Amino acid sequence: MLYRAGLRHSEALALYLKDVDLRAGTIAVLHGKGDRSRIVGIDPGACQVIADWVERRSQLGFGAATTLFCTMRGTPMKTSYLKTVLPKLARQAGIGKRVHPHGLRHTGSHRRH
Repeated sequence: MLYRAGLRHSEALALYLKDVDLRAGTIAVLHGKGDRSRIVGIDPGACQVIADWVERRSQLGFGAATTLFCTMRGTPMKTSYLKTVLPKLARQAGIGKRVHPHGLRHTGSHRRH
């Protein structure tokens, strides 16, 4: 979501299932910067990843009242966790550059050059 849709980490962590329309390929950001709302597009690849996670969430018993991106226990994911885990995942993937949430927003595939 950070990379593919250009969301801020706070926007991604505040999403609920109702905010994502996989058929239309859109995400409703209800409280963006300056408390502004907007609709952003997501590509079919990102939709499939989200659909897979939604299926897994369902298997774990997480309903509509649980944030879209949550822990495996169903609790909301914290920003501090995201900021800690991203560099670890980048190292595991062999990425030598610094990886952080805001950087993904600015390098994502949503950007037009």
